[in-house]
Amino acid sequence: MNVRKSKLSYVLLAIAIIFTILLVMVVQTGERLSFDVQVTAVSSELFGSELLHELFIGLNWLGNTMGVGIVAIIFILWLGFFKKDFVGIAVFVFAVAVGNEVNKWLKNTIGRERPDAEHLVEVNSLSFPSGHAMISMILYFMMAYLIIMSLQKSAARWLIGVLAATMILLMGISRIVLGVHYPTDVAAGYTFGFIWVFLCIILYELLLGVLGERRKAKGN
Repeated sequence: MNVRKSKLSYVLLAIAIIFTILLVMVVQTGERLSFDVQVTAVSSELFGSELLHELFIGLNWLGNTMGVGIVAIIFILWLGFFKKDFVGIAVFVFAVAVGNEVNKWLKNTIGRERPDAEHLVEVNSLSFPSGHAMISMILYFMMAYLIIMSLQKSAARWLIGVLAATMILLMGISRIVLGVHYPTDVAAGYTFGFIWVFLCIILYELLLGVLGERRKAKGN
């Protein structure tokens, strides 16, 4: 799988960029969005059980600095000891760490306040885009990509992709149900995260290409 040579990947990137621009423009009007109201109401009705609340509170921790750090460290150890993919480690760390800083900058630049609803978990930053949604997109998308690159069977690749997508989706839903984000915050977290991780995957593939060319040159 070579993302930088895939036409579909660039189509998806273009769609993500356009959608992100539209989201930023709509949010900066400062108006209450009917989309946010309706999606929040539906999400609360579908996922408002006490059991799911406990799950979402757990996901809140998993998407915080500590949770992301633990997941990232485990994955880095796997990449280093079992796959010897040190380029992957470098790009993965860069993607998550810089992506987190980009999210903070976006929040402060756009300056959207959190929803007025009761917050079921503690939050102390601005709202747009959702950090949990953006970082989960970067973290789990990047992990899925690097794992899939090492797999041969298509069934295993599909399984990893579905698991990553499920985690990303649940993380986004949790932010809405817990009352700490508008749905448009989550959508923007996904699109910003997708754009960033796409660029990081391109960087990874370019670095692998450069290393491959150097090895060929040494072999000759």
